Amino acid sequence: MKRPWIIKAGGELMAGQPVRGKILAGLKKIQRTERLVFVHGGGPQIEAELKRNNVAAHFVNGRRVTTPEAMIHVERVLSGEINKGLAAELVKLGVPAVGLSCRDGGAVTATPIEGLGRAAKPGKIRPALLAALMAAKFVPVVSSVGSDAKGMAVNINADDAASAIAVAMKAARLVFLTNVAGVRGSDGKRIPVLKISQIDRLIEEGVITGGMIPKVQSARKAILAGVGEIDIVNGLDGIQINGGTRILK
Repeated sequence: MKRPWIIKAGGELMAGQPVRGKILAGLKKIQRTERLVFVHGGGPQIEAELKRNNVAAHFVNGRRVTTPEAMIHVERVLSGEINKGLAAELVKLGVPAVGLSCRDGGAVTATPIEGLGRAAKPGKIRPALLAALMAAKFVPVVSSVGSDAKGMAVNINADDAASAIAVAMKAARLVFLTNVAGVRGSDGKRIPVLKISQIDRLIEEGVITGGMIPKVQSARKAILAGVGEIDIVNGLDGIQINGGTRILK
């Protein structure tokens, strides 16, 4: 069976038109020739919902603590409003999309991170449901809410969820859609191709910084575990695969 593509978009790209429309149109084009799983986040939307409900924010080393109260809102927004909305928009475009979360079919069982409440990291991956949907020509649209070993809802970083699914399915390609044009070098210019052997040095030199660090580290781990190639691209203009940074072994 053809190895799938896993495409992940952050919540900031899904928050409004026309960017969301461009990305969904790109998914429509890709699914004509590739088996496809679309993983999405929802950070800005969750943040707004927590503020509306007066749920206090707590951080440990810069990472949000997901309290049990916050988790209720996270799941409702991420797996409800955002996920079902995206699936419905794709169906309207003629794409046979199915909205689900990492909890469905036990797709991702995650382990809570100590000190961060219901925030968790992926553990056991069971991609059978995703594979069955793709075999039947459906496109899974997946939110990053998973379950822990006790079946309780947990909040998984969407980059981590996409990487874990890509590894489990031996994906041909993993695409991270961001709001920047890939990884930039010390001269400020986009790095078209990045070898995993270069990553540590560029982080140490301060060339790769901020939120790009976990993306490239996650990418390296996925490449070493069998994912074919990884692209970090600017999603503001849709899915421009050749306009970002391609990470290779």
